[in-house]
Amino acid sequence: MPVLHVFWLELRRSLDFRGRTARARYFGFMSVAVSVFASASWIALATLPDGQGWVGVLVLITLLYVPVTSAGVRRLHDTGNPGTLMLDPLKPLAAFGVIALLIGVAFLSSDVGILALFASLFLAGKLMAALSLVAALLMLGLTMIFFSHTMGQLMLPSQPRTNTYGPDPHQVPA
Repeated sequence: MPVLHVFWLELRRSLDFRGRTARARYFGFMSVAVSVFASASWIALATLPDGQGWVGVLVLITLLYVPVTSAGVRRLHDTGNPGTLMLDPLKPLAAFGVIALLIGVAFLSSDVGILALFASLFLAGKLMAALSLVAALLMLGLTMIFFSHTMGQLMLPSQPRTNTYGPDPHQVPA
């Protein structure tokens, strides 16, 4: 089946998080999606003026997020895994967000905390920058670990026969 045909078939199922998608079909869809994203991002960054190219890239990410996620969920279903594994790479970001929120609340809940916050921002700027860099690198490392686990699950072969999520896509007409 031609890869563009596979792309359109999967794109039409963008809001369908049920069922299964075979490995070849998923990677065919992803190859076109990544190519479209890379090409459109390059065009946006090359043609839009001063910083507006990044807005174009964010729009592209927003447009492709749901179709790519739904295809990934269906692919995980095909391997017998829950679709929620697609959210695993977001766990470190959520954890650091919660930690930052709790630290902010702790600093802002008392007068001493507000003074400590301003002192740390203005007097220990280099220390705060170093801690922020360490936190960002830790978050990036954890995200890559979670992402690699999810990618590994996406590459597994299909479960033969019907599983919890539906019939084998190799035995059902598309």
